[in-house]
Amino acid sequence: MRELGLSARAPALPAAAVRAGAGVSPAAALLKGARLCLYGLIVLSPFRAKFLLVARPDGAVWRDYTDFLLYWSDVLLLAVLALWGASLLLERRRVRTGPALVRWPVAGLLAAIWLSVPFSLDPALSAYTALRLSALVALALFVANEVRTVRQIAPALFLMVVSQAAAGLWQVAEQGSAGLGALGELPLDPARAGASVVSAADTPRLLRAYGLTDHPNILGGLIAFALLLLAGTAVRLRSAWFWACAASFGLGGAALLVAFSRGAWLAMAAGIAVLLGLALYRRERSRMQAWLALCLAAAVVCAPLGAHYSRYVGIRLGIAGAAESATEEQSLTERETLASNAVEVFAGRPLLGVGAGALPGAMRDAFPQSNVEFQYAHAVLLDAFAEAGLPGGIAYAALLAAPWALLWRRRGRLTPELMAASAALAAVTVAGFFDYYTWTWAPGRIWAWLVLGLWAAAWERADAEDAVVSRSAGAGR
Repeated sequence: MRELGLSARAPALPAAAVRAGAGVSPAAALLKGARLCLYGLIVLSPFRAKFLLVARPDGAVWRDYTDFLLYWSDVLLLAVLALWGASLLLERRRVRTGPALVRWPVAGLLAAIWLSVPFSLDPALSAYTALRLSALVALALFVANEVRTVRQIAPALFLMVVSQAAAGLWQVAEQGSAGLGALGELPLDPARAGASVVSAADTPRLLRAYGLTDHPNILGGLIAFALLLLAGTAVRLRSAWFWACAASFGLGGAALLVAFSRGAWLAMAAGIAVLLGLALYRRERSRMQAWLALCLAAAVVCAPLGAHYSRYVGIRLGIAGAAESATEEQSLTERETLASNAVEVFAGRPLLGVGAGALPGAMRDAFPQSNVEFQYAHAVLLDAFAEAGLPGGIAYAALLAAPWALLWRRRGRLTPELMAASAALAAVTVAGFFDYYTWTWAPGRIWAWLVLGLWAAAWERADAEDAVVSRSAGAGR
């Protein structure tokens, strides 16, 4: 991985001068604080709770797309970066920027986003969005450099899954809020306009699981990403941690089911296929057994739940009757309209796009009489082209493909950590084919860049192990 040197002007302090307390240097203490904030960030990442920084009402466009917001998780994100930056200045460590095949698409995307700002339909919003993206790239760098293994963040992943799954299951069971309004929970009622429900012709409207997120699709996607990462840490059958992971798969799988998110279901299926496929390719029998056992734990819990809600599952999968699926048909039609409108918006400004964060406003300007909400297309790659233009869209497409090219090159040395990170990355990618929260919503963006950072770190460690093995083999000849 390429490294960047830090050019701090102050001379490095002697080792004796920077020791404090029980032999812990200030830089080490700051780094420990940054890691603790990362754990908190992971736990709070799904939360919709936020502070309003600047109100920017814009007519028919939803306020969350135009206001300047600071999520609870953003506070911890800023703390992570501030503490890490301070530790780097004290120790003047080098920052690894990842393999070139990933590094350059990230740099290209970031450059395209910033380049779009002065030409944006809403320059202030685009500048704010570009600033947020820059912070997330820095988060990915922090994770790639300072998280030694996925196991290090596993307790935070476990807590996030369990807490969000418990809230979501309670909401579905009660068909209403779980009484967590102080934590940002939405006031939920299946009869309320705008509530995300599954409906059939002769059955009640069924409220989907939200957890503490803005939408069931976000809940389902984030649980899927976290479960796949947890799988990489559960490689020893009958260990206490394996049983904890099995419990999280059961609870998380149930919440994923009742979120009724087709995109999240497909993302989880893709992740499991990658995880088991890589283990099969490497003939990792013990890990295959452990991961199949986790899937079995989820199946045991989900089977009776799926049977209970089979009518609604059928509707979401499109296997119910035409009358029962009218709501689903309307949803799919709206998605097609949004995609078509986004293509036209891109065609109108192909070089630099409409500006980061400005697509909903561009939709309103271009299609003021549209009968669908002014929002993003449910395909992240299309949104990237529309907002960042050809350079940004091409960079994002390259970023989607680059890890898989590198993985193919490293297919002979696959660690459990790299397999799990690749599975999570596959899930993030597939989710982006069917929804836009990994591009726009704070929770989704955090997870997209968190997973990319974890993948880069896992790939680097696998690459280093491969180099050691190659040198050992060469020395033995």
